[in-house]
Amino acid sequence: MSHIDFNISYIIESLEFLSHNSTDCALLKGYLHNPKLRFPFQLFISHEGQGKWKYEKLILSAHKLNSKTKKQFQSSDFKSQLVSKVSTVLTTINMWYGEQSKQGGKSNLNQFYPPEDAIDKVSVSFRSNVLDIPNTSWDRLWELIKLRANNDEFFWVQGFSQEELFESIEELEQIFPASWIKKQFKDDETGEYHSLNFELPQESKFWYPSYHIARTSIGAICVDPAWNYLIELSNAIKELKSFPKLKSIKNSLTKQAGNQHHLCYANEFKKRKMLVELEPLIGNGPAKNDLLIKFNDQLIDIELKAFTSQSPENRIKKEISKKINQLPKNVARPLIFHLVLIENEGYNRTQELNFFESVRRIDSELLGDIHAVVAGRMFVDSTGGHLKRDIQAVNINSLSKFSISQEEIEEIFKPNYSEIIYPIYGIGSFIEFGKSK
Repeated sequence: MSHIDFNISYIIESLEFLSHNSTDCALLKGYLHNPKLRFPFQLFISHEGQGKWKYEKLILSAHKLNSKTKKQFQSSDFKSQLVSKVSTVLTTINMWYGEQSKQGGKSNLNQFYPPEDAIDKVSVSFRSNVLDIPNTSWDRLWELIKLRANNDEFFWVQGFSQEELFESIEELEQIFPASWIKKQFKDDETGEYHSLNFELPQESKFWYPSYHIARTSIGAICVDPAWNYLIELSNAIKELKSFPKLKSIKNSLTKQAGNQHHLCYANEFKKRKMLVELEPLIGNGPAKNDLLIKFNDQLIDIELKAFTSQSPENRIKKEISKKINQLPKNVARPLIFHLVLIENEGYNRTQELNFFESVRRIDSELLGDIHAVVAGRMFVDSTGGHLKRDIQAVNINSLSKFSISQEEIEEIFKPNYSEIIYPIYGIGSFIEFGKSK
């Protein structure tokens, strides 16, 4: 990334955040040059408020400079001008929620710094200019994130404390090591690895969380609902440690993305003192369901499957048929098949309603020994915090030998929120920011 300042240009090659003289600073490293000379520089700057940055220290490796040029670089005017130009890389694009109505909520967007009365409402904040800095520091990925958590006041998670963020980072580093994140950025044709600022395609199997972790490491992502999901996953692992099968599920998170949702849902049932077992067997063979819960003294199996509202109805039926074929001949416990709606292109109310209606239309003859199919949402709203969940459709198998009513099912999956502040975000439906033009 380069800019011209009179007869001096600068190139930024790296960005990190650290403490300098007990002050939180951004450290930018690169080169200053003119038509004749090129020499390294390190610039420490600190945030003084309202998105403005101030000079802290400048280190130049410029032994060949003449006295006139040295004097220029030592002047306060030059330092001030350099900070003014270089600090543009730290400019944020911010989004926060506005007026709410029955139809949803308005979103506000600005660049540079949000208004004072909107700072605690920001749900998305991103530094697009950072994407112009080449970064291949894969070995320092988690180190740089930890430095940001400690020294970059712009990096925080809506609805969670910094302490909760610190704790989650330690756990997440074990689940998603830098070597695994790096593999997601491998070019299949050349065998080479892209840099951390590469625009990883959203259709990539592990776009979440690879894209988000990488862009947090380089300093681009500041506030993003993806981190609400990551903290929720970390919390679930911490809370479910007493369950014997947690270790195997935890080890599968980099192979089966859906298990992330299973753990979050399991932790929700644990909070309500309903969770009995993870991945209970459903017969004498290896087949198993995702969760076993207890409700009104009755044991109930739950199978979770993630869908988007664009998922065709025949895919839903295919997954149901697949599960039926795994069940033993004499099912001992009622099974509820839960379709979790997690969008990847933003929420479309019409598509969402059509999806739920398609669940209600499934004929009981197609449900076999499944007692009921329910469909609900998992999302983060604009207040952040923990994931919110609900159900929007219930289809009870009229041929089931069990007698769990719709009212009881609605109680089992009752919403864990009292209100929603729009817009809401599902995994993959976050705003993607590209490089600045």
